Amino acid sequence: MSISSLTCSRDPSNIIPCYLEPPRTTSNFPLPEQNTPPLSPSSSYHERPFHGELSLTDRRERNKAASARYRIKKNTQYHEMKKTIQEITARNQVLETQLQELHNENQKLKSATDRLRSRLMAKKLLDQWIQRQQHSTQPYIPRKAEMDLLDDDLDSLYSLHV
Repeated sequence: MSISSLTCSRDPSNIIPCYLEPPRTTSNFPLPEQNTPPLSPSSSYHERPFHGELSLTDRRERNKAASARYRIKKNTQYHEMKKTIQEITARNQVLETQLQELHNENQKLKSATDRLRSRLMAKKLLDQWIQRQQHSTQPYIPRKAEMDLLDDDLDSLYSLHV
């Protein structure tokens, strides 16, 4: 753009503001002809013709091809996303199954440790009671049924350790 296109003419008869004057250029690009419709202010630089104007059918064909490319791209993205969702859903199901199995195993182990702890506590209390009875004045002689019961408890404790 030349400096003369930026300055206003000093001629008082010329009332056109300088910003409305067409630029004076010496470039090789052709200026738009007077009979072509002006480009809208919203049209981008890339939509303006570079070497002459495109015909209406050429523009329609380009637009149609661009729309087809866009639809193909969106369709591909949709199918990739759908596949990803299916993979994540399947993985989630596997993890939920594993979680449930581990939860069940944990419950079984907790109940087994509770049973073992209660039996050990019972044995400890019984041993303490027997110790007190042995130190008392009257000797305690367990009956046959009590001995069998104690034997069964000790056998079950032994089987848990093995």
